[in-house]
Amino acid sequence: VKKSPSKKIEITQALIQNLDSISEEEALSQWWRNTRVDSGLRLTEFGFNTFTTKLFLKRYTISLEQSIKHIKSNPRVLLDLDRHLTCPYWFPPRKQAIILFGENEANMVSLYNGDIMLYMKNTSAWY
Repeated sequence: VKKSPSKKIEITQALIQNLDSISEEEALSQWWRNTRVDSGLRLTEFGFNTFTTKLFLKRYTISLEQSIKHIKSNPRVLLDLDRHLTCPYWFPPRKQAIILFGENEANMVSLYNGDIMLYMKNTSAWY
């Protein structure tokens, strides 16, 4: 059985077509917080800057109900985010927000008034 490529690989391969002089391996290691191909889509600061200043991808900033400190210091929450979010995302420093690079997911999180925990709880059956 041939396994389909991960979402991270698909995104990376599609986006490097629009950039000069970066290999897939470099992009994977520089853009993504977790470099395992089957892991979540959380971006590094370098990845976020590439997405916004070189690729000009549309982004959606959602104010969060929970404190960023709580989210970032809780491995369980980070793992749940990796499982739930199917678009690239980034936590801006010193802001209680999440930046999503997916319109559908941004709309869904907005419907929960930025309560990311409630969003994940209510959508867990989808994953």
